[in-house]
Amino acid sequence: MSKKAKWGTQEFTGRLFKFYMQQCDLIEELYQFQFNSQKKNKNQRVESLYLLLYSMHDTASSIGMLSVNQKINESYMLARALVEKIINYIYLLFCDEEDYKRYLSYTKQKGYRNLKKDIKVGELIAELKWSGDFNLNNDPELKRAVELFTSEKKRKPITRWGNLKIEEMLDSIAKRSGLNIKMLMLAMLAIYDDASEALHGTLYGTIFYIGLFSGGSLKTKGEIISSVHGQLSLLYMALGGCIDSLLEAVNKVFPIEPIIKKSKENYDGLSVLDDESKGKQKGWNVKV
Repeated sequence: MSKKAKWGTQEFTGRLFKFYMQQCDLIEELYQFQFNSQKKNKNQRVESLYLLLYSMHDTASSIGMLSVNQKINESYMLARALVEKIINYIYLLFCDEEDYKRYLSYTKQKGYRNLKKDIKVGELIAELKWSGDFNLNNDPELKRAVELFTSEKKRKPITRWGNLKIEEMLDSIAKRSGLNIKMLMLAMLAIYDDASEALHGTLYGTIFYIGLFSGGSLKTKGEIISSVHGQLSLLYMALGGCIDSLLEAVNKVFPIEPIIKKSKENYDGLSVLDDESKGKQKGWNVKV
């Protein structure tokens, strides 16, 4: 990347977009490599979590398509989903067996519960129900999963598969795997809260990316455009780093050295940025 490319410019953002899309391609290369290595793979978790990995590429590439067309709010919504998928996947590679099985059991019981759903507002009731018949008693494993995710007191469904906050999951990842989690932490700071606001339809979540809440006053069209470019650059940098962390984690349980090498080449291409431009937005510094 040219030293003349400055944070907040179209050139800078375009080159970070290229970096991000190169990282996305490595997710695809990873799941294809895993698929072609199924007979050699001895790690049961890598095999059972294959579809989660596959879905990461769909999400990551969708972010690319949306963001390049300036659909920034929607990009952030999907970015949160991608960060959560990556953190869940890495956590599940290294967590204890009880948590891993809990994740799989959640999937089973959720599918069953979706056969009948309803909502009540006042005296009105709306219902979605599968037209077929299914006897839960005929499937003891599914019945155990349903019980596991039913609260003891109110007998209502438990809507989260895990008991840990994301920060606690990251701490567990670092301690169990030795993985450097700094880029995952950056993604949480840069993406998670803003994406939540966008998902929940707040005014802040609608316009945060144009820089009105960055602590300064943007007075010109050029300043607003620069702020938008900066926001996209931060998004690409954080997500690209997350993907690098994903690959490093997988490499600890399923050797993928050629893919790791490509990620480092992509990532090292950003190191020629001068310190003044690297990781800086108007009034903000990124530190990892």
